Amino acid sequence: MREEEFAAIRQYLYDETGISLSAGKRDMACSRLAKRLRHFGLNSYSAYLRKVQDGDPPTERQEFINCLTTNKTDFFREPHHFDFLRDTVIPQLRASGRKRLRLWCAASSTGEEPYTLAMTLREHCPASEGWDARILASDIDTSVLAHAERGVYDLDRAGDIPPAMLHKYFLRGTGAKAGKISARPELRELLTFRQINLIEEPWPIRAQFDVIFCRNVVIYFDRDTQHKLLTRFAAQLDPNGFLFLGHSENIHWLADTFAPLGSTVYKMRGGPTRPRRRARCPGPRRAPKRPPRPARRPRLRSRGLRKTSTTSFSATSRRRAARPSSRRCSARAWPRASTTRKRASVG
Repeated sequence: MREEEFAAIRQYLYDETGISLSAGKRDMACSRLAKRLRHFGLNSYSAYLRKVQDGDPPTERQEFINCLTTNKTDFFREPHHFDFLRDTVIPQLRASGRKRLRLWCAASSTGEEPYTLAMTLREHCPASEGWDARILASDIDTSVLAHAERGVYDLDRAGDIPPAMLHKYFLRGTGAKAGKISARPELRELLTFRQINLIEEPWPIRAQFDVIFCRNVVIYFDRDTQHKLLTRFAAQLDPNGFLFLGHSENIHWLADTFAPLGSTVYKMRGGPTRPRRRARCPGPRRAPKRPPRPARRPRLRSRGLRKTSTTSFSATSRRRAARPSSRRCSARAWPRASTTRKRASVG
């Protein structure tokens, strides 16, 4: 691969995905794209790039992207993040009275991460307790996304899954499937898989998320792309939401938006500490509160004051009703004031 060919490939990949390949990735790009050259019988990378750009065939652009994306992942990778989800995020939701959790795994790769999240939610947000939990699992690479949706893995990939969870949430293959494991329906039903390019606008998403996992992704973007992406994540998060990044990713330069909690966990800064209340419906202005009752005002029954009928506030007696200091005022005036105070404190 010539230097100018590598420069053109780097630029096209950046334009399409936001991924910024370093100069040291030339050999990697050469080896990964070589199979596509062989597939088409081409003898130069520049000729292959022209086919991709020309859409010949239309699917080759995605093959180009699939070749150059990195998909390192494991079950329970960086386990402290799942501990934080279990020990902090879920208890906070429970304490607030909420049992609805929406989580976005924005770089799901071959699926180990979203299935780990699904196991965590099944263990600590059981549907039997009324929890409504859902996970959106996305990736730009269609080949790894198809692998994730199948949910079938080699048994030796399961070494980091606790044995009890492995037995509870996976099926073991037999016969021709020996040495394989498959995710049970209890995990699959929590997950929705979708291809999403993080730099494309708009995202095909309408939900607000309580948690976004985007680990070991932003390190492949330059600062401008990182800023745009993280700002869009903030708009997609609940005001009390959490963002999880990879162990080598630091966004201290965006401290006005995300507050660091340690171990590359971030919380939306400035969000309310209590659940948001439902907005009130517009209506007429409420009457101002009446002054408090005099401390030594005699009780009606003890003085034997005469009750008046409900018609005592008719138009003919308006002047008398406007003078609450009179001993002959209607006894109905005070219960009505009490109702006004009660309504003013609602909500």
